[in-house]
Amino acid sequence: MKNRPNYSGQMGDKFLEKIPVIVDTDIGGDIDDAWALAMLLKMPQFDIKLITTAVGDTLSRAKIVAKMLERADRTDIPIGIGLPFVNMDCYYKGWADDYVLDNYPGKIYQDGVEAIVDTVKSSSQEVVILAIAPLTNIAAALKRWPGITAHSRIVAMLGSVYKGYSGKSVISKECNVVNNIPAAKEVFASDWDMLVTPLDTCGMIRLTGAKYNRIVVSKDPLIESVIENYAFWICRPGFAPNPKFTFSDLHLHSSILYDTVAVYMATETDMLEIQTVGLKITDDGYTIPDPDGKQVRCALDWKKGTAFEDYIVNVLVGKSAPQFTRPIVAVGESSLNVGSLASGVK
Repeated sequence: MKNRPNYSGQMGDKFLEKIPVIVDTDIGGDIDDAWALAMLLKMPQFDIKLITTAVGDTLSRAKIVAKMLERADRTDIPIGIGLPFVNMDCYYKGWADDYVLDNYPGKIYQDGVEAIVDTVKSSSQEVVILAIAPLTNIAAALKRWPGITAHSRIVAMLGSVYKGYSGKSVISKECNVVNNIPAAKEVFASDWDMLVTPLDTCGMIRLTGAKYNRIVVSKDPLIESVIENYAFWICRPGFAPNPKFTFSDLHLHSSILYDTVAVYMATETDMLEIQTVGLKITDDGYTIPDPDGKQVRCALDWKKGTAFEDYIVNVLVGKSAPQFTRPIVAVGESSLNVGSLASGVK
């Protein structure tokens, strides 16, 4: 077992050691991955060792990651191209269609799974694997090197324990499980240390009003990248518009930001009620409590008085960022040309 980094875990504290982290993402699917990546890049707590792309068009997903890293001036971070497995859509691939991956200044690993294994092996500290995608790459890394469980731990957005999507009291087949059930079962059969945010806690996180306005008016190139990708996600060029969202949503609020909770949990859990629960992955993709299942630390509720949405905003644009009380688009104004963004013209 490698040493766990000695860090305080609190924003604003002096960090004794940064947290080595591997990010496994299906960015390009739901837009929350773009928000999560932006948060990670803004948090000095993390030493991002590798970002791997998972499921579907993993090459297009890697191009989105690379373009965002260039915008953030973080091309020191290697990118690994993961396993396709299932044909999952990459809705905002158009944002990076013109990006030439061979021109990325940093390292590109064609075998993302091997890059995960090598990164953990070469670390002198325990590595956090931030799993915000179906567990295809993670299960494959486990097969290649079973010893990975002794040198890393998983923090994941995964499952639905007591609540489902939109806070419903009926549990759901959560996407990161149901889109590769065998992989989820393999990971849950291992002795990996796991901390997860299921839909119970991440399924209602959304920025609205003044909080969201502070993000949209930011001129930070990384934050602008998130909003540009949001426009593509809403519009999906070449596809019918997302029936749940319209262009007006781009000016009013974010979508549900599931993966941002996992990012937070990789540093601290003070805002959350954490319980150890035995969990079982069913054959049809549910994540159900079972005393004989894998013992997983789960964030099942938020503590009273917490304001995680404020935390997101403070990470992305800082506590001193300007606040706006009026709508981003007032009568007779057009502050953001979503039509231009969606057509790929900035």
